[in-house]
Formats: sequence, C-alpha cells, structure tokens
Amino acid sequence: MTAKTPFSIFISHIHEEAPVAKALKEWLQACFPGHVSAFVSSDYEDIPLGKKWLAEIKSVMDRSRLLITLISPASFERMWIHLEAGWALGSEIDVLPICHTGPRLANCRPHTATSTASTSTLTDSVNVLYLLLRAGLGCPTPCRRK
Repeated sequence: MTAKTPFSIFISHIHEEAPVAKALKEWLQACFPGHVSAFVSSDYEDIPLGKKWLAEIKSVMDRSRLLITLISPASFERMWIHLEAGWALGSEIDVLPICHTGPRLANCRPHTATSTASTSTLTDSVNVLYLLLRAGLGCPTPCRRK
C-alpha cells in the first residue's frame, strides 16, 4: 500500500502578513496531520536560504491543488498577490481568496471574479475552510483542531 499524497495548499500573502500566513499553515497542518501540506514562501522551512526563490514558487505552484490568497487593503495593492492568483487560475488550480482586516467582496477583484470569496471575519473564514477541507479529504472523524 502506498502512502497517500497530502493535499497541497499554496498560501499567497505579502511579506508584512507572513505571520498570518504561517499561522494558517501551522493550523492547517495541525488540523489535518498527514493529509494537508501547506506552503508559505516567507517561511525559511519552505524556501531555505540560498534556493532560487522563483523556481521554488513555480515548482510548488505546479504541485498545488488549492491557492489561498490572503487579501487585505495592503495586499490588494501588491502585484504578487494578483500574479500568483492568475497563475493558479491559468493552471486550473482552485483559488480561495480570504479577505481579512477590512476589505469587502467588491474589493477582492479582479482575480476573485471566478472564485467564491470569504469576506467575514478571519475566524469565520478559517472555520469554513476547515469544514470544506474536512469534507473534501473525507476525514471520518473530527480532525485535530486548535
């Protein structure tokens, strides 16, 4: 019997929101141990010092099944958030924008026009994400949840 490959998630964020992205990564992996692998580009465990940053991003994006985009008023103004979401959409990777710290759904455009976005509190968004992943991964019993 071969081991099941974890569901790979790419968490797109701006540098200033790295702590939010890393906390989400740790939470996902704690909730679904062995079932979910999350990538955060600002985490030196994911891209060790000395690695070619863009090549690593491309390699992980190619393996990912879901891109979570952390959208805030600051991140919405940055190019990389939109570039990564466009790359994912062009590669037919599901994109889940999570709007937090202020923006409304109307501000989560243009790349969210083809995705359902969450504009409630970050806690509510994470709870919905948990339930969707639990159902999608077929976890028969409640996964560990912090």
